[in-house]
Amino acid sequence: MKTIKVFTAKACFAPLNEAARLYEKERGVSIETLVCGRACADAVAKDTGPGHEIILGQPETFLLEIGEIPGLDIAIAGAEYLFDDGEDHRIILGPTRRSLGLRESAILVGRGNPRGIRGLHDLLQPGLRVGVSVIDCLKGVWEDVCGRARIVGKMRANITTHLTGCVAITQAVIDGKIDAGFGWTTFKTLGRGELDLVTLPPELRVYRSTSAAVMRQSANREQAEDFIGFLASETGKAIYEKHGWIPER
Repeated sequence: MKTIKVFTAKACFAPLNEAARLYEKERGVSIETLVCGRACADAVAKDTGPGHEIILGQPETFLLEIGEIPGLDIAIAGAEYLFDDGEDHRIILGPTRRSLGLRESAILVGRGNPRGIRGLHDLLQPGLRVGVSVIDCLKGVWEDVCGRARIVGKMRANITTHLTGCVAITQAVIDGKIDAGFGWTTFKTLGRGELDLVTLPPELRVYRSTSAAVMRQSANREQAEDFIGFLASETGKAIYEKHGWIPER
């Protein structure tokens, strides 16, 4: 039986795994699902000290990891800009890109919302600790949200922690290392019941696309494109919608 290797971030694993099992049953093709194992999988703050600066011209952490996995056929990214970069670095095949759904930005807080945060401006309270991700799908989301409210400078004063992706930011909220973080509404399932969400009003919401693409290194392009087609079909998108993704219009 032919095997297709597919990589995604932990926060995007549940819908992919469900769709993969259905595809295997219907098509008789084995789908091996892989999740990130480097920086974006760590529940720790980013080291921003000497020797750890991001090197200009290098691809994002997500792209560095997928580019080093032998035999990988498909990657699924949580933001389109990652695949823009992936095309430029000749890691993925641009024409094979397909959007699978959108995720909506939200404020992450601990269970029971101990600081009583009701909206974006509550994050400006003196002494409140806010965390933001500096890599991958959440990179820059805090600025996009705060820019809509014209409070970028004010918010910056309360950003106390830089974090490396979805696992780190959810864990920091759960552990009480920060009082709130910027994330996606789909992160509720990552919190294992220890995480609550504060939704944003429509005019402040940011949406980013989760998309799939064939790796340039893939030796199974035809079958890989078929699986991506399945993920982007009504059946596949319904699975993503069930897990909190929003279909594109």
